Amino acid sequence: MLEKCIERIEDSARARVIRRALIGSGFIAVQLDDLSMGLCANIRHDAGGSCAVFSRAGTIAGAHALDILALSKRTDLISRGLALATVNALASRLFTPTIGDIFDRITVTPGDRIVMVGLIEPVVQMLTGRGCDVAVFEDRKEGLLPLEAPHTMPERIRSADIIILTGTTVANGSVTGILALPNCARAVMILGPSTPMIPTVFTGTGVSFLGGSFIEDPDQAFTLVMEGGGTRHLQRSGAIRKAYLEVA
Repeated sequence: MLEKCIERIEDSARARVIRRALIGSGFIAVQLDDLSMGLCANIRHDAGGSCAVFSRAGTIAGAHALDILALSKRTDLISRGLALATVNALASRLFTPTIGDIFDRITVTPGDRIVMVGLIEPVVQMLTGRGCDVAVFEDRKEGLLPLEAPHTMPERIRSADIIILTGTTVANGSVTGILALPNCARAVMILGPSTPMIPTVFTGTGVSFLGGSFIEDPDQAFTLVMEGGGTRHLQRSGAIRKAYLEVA
């Protein structure tokens, strides 16, 4: 799916150069020479080791955007994260999302069976607070929430009312296989600041909504990423705002 996103925005990338890039503990940030900016969560647990270094360090700023998009062909998640952050920067000039919370658009009712692939704890807390049955699949072990056994995913997805995939499933490549699992959900969404806001790429995949972000203040966002900030820091500061798009 990341490769399809790149195909969609490739023409826009031809004239663009990377102004600056940052690999923070929570997010990867890329800003282009037209000042557009994109984010991707830094999936640290699968970065290639706790003391891993990035072989392209010192060569990202000033590189052609197409060269950074080509990092998607690598298997390490730092490279793919840089590529997705670049996709998100380019997409911000192509599509205008609705500013607001996707859960103000989607009806959630008590008893709904919700599957989340990739953990967004505040969303889980909100949904359980509304009386939903939330099943979370996540590789990371930190956090207090109980996680589902991976082998139960097909069964859980088959019976889900709502399916939520985090944007990082695009970075790690798992999104395609998950979307191929049979389901009768009334809503399937990609959620989080990593989400590529390119609705045409997801037409025909079963995805109904993209719940990403709009970067209001790129400089503030860059500073927060540099200082190790996460989604809550970015949203509470006003550097980014929740946004969504419907997939036709």
